[in-house]
Amino acid sequence: MMFRTSAPAVFVQAWRTGVFCLLLLLGLGGCGYHFEAGSRPLPGGAQSLALLPVQNRTVHAGLETHLASELRALLRANEKLTLKPRELADLTLTITLISLQEFTQGAEADAGVGYRLRGQVVLEDRRNHKTLWSDPTLTVETGNAGTYDTTTLSRQGLTPALRDVVQHYAAQVHHRIFLDF
Repeated sequence: MMFRTSAPAVFVQAWRTGVFCLLLLLGLGGCGYHFEAGSRPLPGGAQSLALLPVQNRTVHAGLETHLASELRALLRANEKLTLKPRELADLTLTITLISLQEFTQGAEADAGVGYRLRGQVVLEDRRNHKTLWSDPTLTVETGNAGTYDTTTLSRQGLTPALRDVVQHYAAQVHHRIFLDF
C-alpha cells in the first residue's frame, strides 16, 4: 500500500492564507482604517502644552513638585507634543491639589496606609479661550502594604506611599488628556 504525501495540500493552504492576509490588509487600508502606533495627539489638533505650576493646598509639602515632575516625564514621552511656556503653548494645563487624606486598610495587626489625593484639573485651549476639559474633583486612591510616619515628610521627602499616589494622579491626568478625547 502506498501513501501519498500532502505537500501540495500544505502549499495550497499556505498560499490561501497568504492571499487572505493580503486582501484583508488591502481592504482595511482602502476603507480608511489604520493602525495607530506611538504617541497620541493632543486634543483639538494642538501641538504644544504648557504645564503651569502645580498649586498645593494640602498640608503635605512637596506633593506639587513630585506631581509636576511625574507629569512632565509622561508628557515628554509623547512625540506629538512639545512642552512650551504659557505664552507660546496651544494648551494650558492647570492643577490644584486640594486634599490628601490618609486612611488605614485591613485589620489592626496588618494595617496598611492608603491615600486619597483630590485635586482640580483644567485643560484650556489658548487659541480660542475654551476649556477643553475640567474636573473639579479628580480623585486617585491608592493602598499600600505597610505604615509610614508622615511627620517626617519634610525632612526625608515623600514616602513610597505618597510617591505612589502622586504617580497614579499624574498617570490619571495624562490618561484623561490623551485617551478620553
